[in-house]
Amino acid sequence: ATESRDFGAPVVQNVQLQVGTQLLAVGPATPGAIVNVSPTEIIVTFSEDLDPRTVTRDSFVLVDSTGTIVPLSSLTFEAGTNRTTNTENTATLVPSVALPDGNYRMTFLGFGSDAITDIDGIRLDGEFPGRQTTCVGTNPARPCTVVATGYDSGNGLPGGNFVATFSVQEAPRITRVIARNATATTALDSDFPPASTFRLSTPPTI
Repeated sequence: ATESRDFGAPVVQNVQLQVGTQLLAVGPATPGAIVNVSPTEIIVTFSEDLDPRTVTRDSFVLVDSTGTIVPLSSLTFEAGTNRTTNTENTATLVPSVALPDGNYRMTFLGFGSDAITDIDGIRLDGEFPGRQTTCVGTNPARPCTVVATGYDSGNGLPGGNFVATFSVQEAPRITRVIARNATATTALDSDFPPASTFRLSTPPTI
């Protein structure tokens, strides 16, 4: 995700999910990241200064596997250094609800009236996911890649959507255990020995 070579268009340099105290990078695969709990924030780093008027909830779209839009409780843009990522030019998206298990697609707009632009009005150079298209004007042809991070983004032309995906796959948890005999059923207690209210008068059959 370098600046586009011919036009100086902004590109996405990194997408990270805040999961607890960890920051997990979203790569070009589908899904680009798998997390076991809902991310609390999605942090996007851009290659250059953006026009903050174009960084709005309309320019970022998060949908689930059914195509239903996930609303955002907040979206902030920092031209200065983000304390979480220690990078400049970041947008932080906070989903309004905890994301249940499933696949999610993020689209950052470089097309249309809601396109993200830099301070000169040049639209986002998008691309992702999967195999990158080659970078315009390079010989031999190769993806546009940030040398420092190895992050592929953009094809050298402004006016493209950036798309990335991730999956929430929460590990199964035991929520209830019961024991039953011929006459009674009880939930199992976490203490040992169990309280009298959790005891069966005869051994359990189930």
